[in-house]
Amino acid sequence: MKKQLAALTLSLALTAGLCVPARATGQTFSDVPASHWASSYIAEMTEAGIMTGVGGGKFAPEQPISYAEFFTMLVRRYYGAPSGTGSTWWEPYLTSALEHRVLFNTDLESYNLEYYREQDPDLPANRGEMAINLHNVMRNQEMPVKELYDPSIIADWDSIYGHDAHMEDAIRVCYEQGILGGVDSAGTFYAEGLMTRAQAAAAMSRLIGLEGKTFARPLAALPPAPEGAVHVTQTSQ
Repeated sequence: MKKQLAALTLSLALTAGLCVPARATGQTFSDVPASHWASSYIAEMTEAGIMTGVGGGKFAPEQPISYAEFFTMLVRRYYGAPSGTGSTWWEPYLTSALEHRVLFNTDLESYNLEYYREQDPDLPANRGEMAINLHNVMRNQEMPVKELYDPSIIADWDSIYGHDAHMEDAIRVCYEQGILGGVDSAGTFYAEGLMTRAQAAAAMSRLIGLEGKTFARPLAALPPAPEGAVHVTQTSQ
């Protein structure tokens, strides 16, 4: 009887070990409780090495994500860890993002560390340009997508339409594929708004979820980068 109880106890313990939450198998953060709406997305991103914490055992889920952090996420997932070093941690990732046209049609596309700074990669990223980054990767990876619906269901479409054709198409695609959504119950996209690190983790997870799926409409391929388009100055250490 004692042997049977011991065996049952061991069996229950092993079963419980198999049922622990996914986030318990990877890095945990004091500011991301299991009840946080994005805890599973954050666990997925950190376990895959796509995102990291901010130090001190924290993830800072409500902190706005910067342009550098976001293009680094995309490079890590789709183009691998870049080689080389630079004067900033994100410089090699910026070089890779430029080479692979992740930043096509954004203010960072013609970034030059030495002579030209139209946009600072350390600044918080707005939702409109993030949509363009996501759309560029989808085109670069030749991901087919669902047919697009009438974009007028996006509550603030009138404020988006007619200003930037590249952003319009990117927002429509990301909205329709469920990668990005509205910021309120009305479906307002708010292209000028910022995105938190938790929201970026969710968007990245949804993009990854499209990999390998077959939909009706292929996206137009990105044009190749013009020769000499990558202007990031590399420094040796």
